[in-house]
Amino acid sequence: NTGYVVGDNGIILKTSNAGGFPVSVTESASQGVALKIFPNPANSILNIETTGKPEQTALTVMNLSGRVVLTSRITGPKTQLDISKLSGGVYIVRMINSIIEEKGKIVNN
Repeated sequence: NTGYVVGDNGIILKTSNAGGFPVSVTESASQGVALKIFPNPANSILNIETTGKPEQTALTVMNLSGRVVLTSRITGPKTQLDISKLSGGVYIVRMINSIIEEKGKIVNN
């Protein structure tokens, strides 16, 4: 009976009437964790910076087919990933914990 839609900048929309009409939508504010990825494009080391409390946060890098090609844990506000073994192309970086999910796009040269 409840549906969610997730958009850019941490926007989450919710319907609680099984998708019927009229649709009631509420917007949830971001939990204060932001994801900063640089340099982009990159070719060997990718820097990940987060704000807020990144404890117990998983980081995944996926190709555009959705296949996970790299995983890591974020334990502090700054993390470095070695992406030198990845083929050139576009990838999605996903940071997730029990409170929030953030995604970003990177280009590997």
